[in-house]
Amino acid sequence: MLIGGATTSKAHTAVKIEPQYEHPVIYVTDASRAVGVAGKLLTPALKTPYVTEIREEYEKFVSVMPSAAPKQRIWTTPKLASVASVPTGTPIPQPSPICWG
Repeated sequence: MLIGGATTSKAHTAVKIEPQYEHPVIYVTDASRAVGVAGKLLTPALKTPYVTEIREEYEKFVSVMPSAAPKQRIWTTPKLASVASVPTGTPIPQPSPICWG
Protein backbone atom coordinates (compact mmCIF):
# COMPACT_ATOMS: atom_id res chain seq x y z
CA MET A 1 0.00 0.00 0.00
CA LEU A 2 1.32 3.43 -0.90
CA ILE A 3 -0.04 6.21 1.27
CA GLY A 4 0.62 9.91 1.50
CA GLY A 5 -0.94 13.31 1.29
CA ALA A 6 -2.00 15.99 3.69
CA THR A 7 -4.00 13.73 5.99
CA THR A 8 -1.14 11.49 7.11
CA SER A 9 2.56 11.46 7.93
CA LYS A 10 5.38 8.94 8.16
CA ALA A 11 4.86 8.73 11.93
CA HIS A 12 1.10 8.17 11.56
CA THR A 13 1.75 5.51 8.93
CA ALA A 14 4.29 3.76 11.16
CA VAL A 15 2.23 3.88 14.34
CA LYS A 16 -1.36 3.49 13.20
CA ILE A 17 -1.55 2.06 9.68
CA GLU A 18 1.37 -0.32 9.14
CA PRO A 19 0.67 -2.53 12.22
CA GLN A 20 -2.89 -3.13 10.96
CA TYR A 21 -1.90 -4.32 7.47
CA GLU A 22 0.03 -7.51 6.67
CA HIS A 23 1.58 -6.28 3.41
CA PRO A 24 4.13 -3.48 2.96
CA VAL A 25 2.82 0.00 3.76
CA ILE A 26 4.97 2.77 2.33
CA TYR A 27 4.49 6.45 3.13
CA VAL A 28 5.26 8.53 0.04
CA THR A 29 5.91 12.20 0.75
CA ASP A 30 5.03 13.40 -2.72
CA ALA A 31 3.16 11.93 -5.69
CA SER A 32 6.21 12.45 -7.88
CA ARG A 33 8.11 9.93 -5.72
CA ALA A 34 5.47 7.21 -6.03
CA VAL A 35 6.89 5.99 -9.35
CA GLY A 36 10.32 5.32 -7.82
CA VAL A 37 8.78 3.56 -4.83
CA ALA A 38 6.55 1.44 -7.08
CA GLY A 39 9.60 0.56 -9.17
CA LYS A 40 11.44 -0.72 -6.10
CA LEU A 41 8.42 -2.74 -5.01
CA LEU A 42 8.01 -4.30 -8.46
CA THR A 43 11.69 -5.27 -8.82
CA PRO A 44 12.20 -8.61 -7.01
CA ALA A 45 15.86 -7.90 -6.19
CA LEU A 46 15.01 -4.52 -4.63
CA LYS A 47 11.68 -5.22 -2.94
CA THR A 48 12.83 -7.22 0.11
CA PRO A 49 15.71 -4.92 1.14
CA TYR A 50 13.55 -1.83 0.55
CA VAL A 51 10.62 -3.15 2.58
CA THR A 52 13.01 -4.24 5.36
CA GLU A 53 14.55 -0.76 5.43
CA ILE A 54 11.11 0.89 5.63
CA ARG A 55 9.93 -1.45 8.41
CA GLU A 56 13.10 -0.77 10.44
CA GLU A 57 12.50 2.96 10.02
CA TYR A 58 8.89 2.54 11.17
CA GLU A 59 10.05 0.54 14.22
CA LYS A 60 12.15 3.54 15.26
CA PHE A 61 9.03 5.74 15.19
CA VAL A 62 7.08 3.23 17.25
CA SER A 63 9.86 2.83 19.83
CA VAL A 64 10.12 6.57 20.56
CA MET A 65 6.41 7.42 20.58
CA PRO A 66 4.73 6.71 23.92
CA SER A 67 1.28 6.70 22.33
CA ALA A 68 2.31 3.97 19.90
CA ALA A 69 1.55 1.09 22.24
CA PRO A 70 -1.68 -0.69 21.34
CA LYS A 71 -4.46 0.28 23.70
CA GLN A 72 -6.90 -2.12 25.28
CA ARG A 73 -10.42 -1.05 24.36
CA ILE A 74 -13.35 -1.82 26.58
CA TRP A 75 -16.63 -2.15 24.72
CA THR A 76 -20.06 -1.91 26.28
CA THR A 77 -23.68 -2.01 25.20
CA PRO A 78 -25.74 1.17 24.70
CA LYS A 79 -28.05 0.11 27.56
CA LEU A 80 -25.17 -0.33 30.00
CA ALA A 81 -23.62 2.94 28.86
CA SER A 82 -26.84 4.86 29.56
CA VAL A 83 -27.10 3.34 33.05
CA ALA A 84 -23.50 4.26 33.81
CA SER A 85 -23.74 7.75 32.34
CA VAL A 86 -22.77 10.72 34.44
CA PRO A 87 -25.79 12.64 35.69
CA THR A 88 -25.38 16.33 35.16
CA GLY A 89 -28.11 17.63 37.44
CA THR A 90 -27.41 21.08 36.10
CA PRO A 91 -30.42 22.89 34.70
CA ILE A 92 -30.02 24.22 31.21
CA PRO A 93 -30.76 27.95 31.17
CA GLN A 94 -33.31 29.07 28.61
CA PRO A 95 -32.34 32.23 26.76
CA SER A 96 -34.63 35.23 27.03
CA PRO A 97 -36.24 36.27 23.77
CA ILE A 98 -34.92 39.50 22.34
CA CYS A 99 -37.59 42.08 21.56
CA TRP A 100 -36.67 44.32 18.69
CA GLY A 101 -39.48 46.68 19.34
